Amino acid sequence: MKLKSVTVIIPTVNRPQLIKRCIDSVLNQDYEGDIDCIVVDSSKNLETRNLCETASLSLSKTLNRNIEYIHNNDSKFPIDNWIIGSKKISTNYAKFLCDDDWLNSNFISECVYYLNKNEAKTVVTNINIHQTNGNIMENYYNLENGLIPKTEVIDSFLNRRSILPVTPTAALMVSSTFLESFKFSLQHWECTKYLFGFDFLMNYYGSFDESNTFILENSLANSWAGDDSMTLNVKKSNIFYCYLLALGRLVYKFEQKLNPEQKKLFSHYLRIIELKSIFQPELKKRIFEFPINKKLIVRKLISDFISKLLIKIKYKFKN
Repeated sequence: MKLKSVTVIIPTVNRPQLIKRCIDSVLNQDYEGDIDCIVVDSSKNLETRNLCETASLSLSKTLNRNIEYIHNNDSKFPIDNWIIGSKKISTNYAKFLCDDDWLNSNFISECVYYLNKNEAKTVVTNINIHQTNGNIMENYYNLENGLIPKTEVIDSFLNRRSILPVTPTAALMVSSTFLESFKFSLQHWECTKYLFGFDFLMNYYGSFDESNTFILENSLANSWAGDDSMTLNVKKSNIFYCYLLALGRLVYKFEQKLNPEQKKLFSHYLRIIELKSIFQPELKKRIFEFPINKKLIVRKLISDFISKLLIKIKYKFKN
């Protein structure tokens, strides 16, 4: 029986020195089904185009591989290339892959196996994080194999259990779920256009709509923690609140009832957003109303402040 086909979308801009490794990891998968690699580029030079053309010419005719290069001349926001790539999907499975990341050769075959075995629509694997100093943090997240219920997704975000991977690099989805969840993430526009929060919405959409998200404890993907990472060059508070609001959208779209402790913590963080928006006008654009009373937990506010302060002091003395 012929294996189902897969689309891997690689949005990029002017990173030819990194994207070759990324593309090669897709084309060298051990999966025997068809794989379409779609590169959407908004660079002003031809380096990435040339890399893709060279890769296409070198493809073995015995493998079911295809690489397509799309140049985006009219990019206004970081998410634009991702949107263009999503419109090219015509396969059974799909994923986004960050241009500085790469996959183990068995990523797709293992993910497809667990999708079918567990009747899931999404698989999220562990990842290895590669630092610029050569250090590798293997199996970065503390995970256990299994379907992840929405209550655990909520607890993970609210720091009541181990955190979960959010990078799109770690996920493979049935295409219908991929497209549905990505479309929903575009409602989260003020954050999604800068690539914050949409990945969380997509990876755990299946946990909330009960099409199932399966967590794989072993790392099958690799993430590059380079100095040009977008998350290193924006205010951390903005990133956190984008993900908090993403969680809120999932909770209220699927009418998930929060338990008392979850509700208390969620209310606390929403109140912090409101207060910070007084001094950070950009946060006001990202706030939408949740039917919940917003109230600070003073004890938690103080303990969080002390924890952050100790981390900064430790980091300062370490460096």
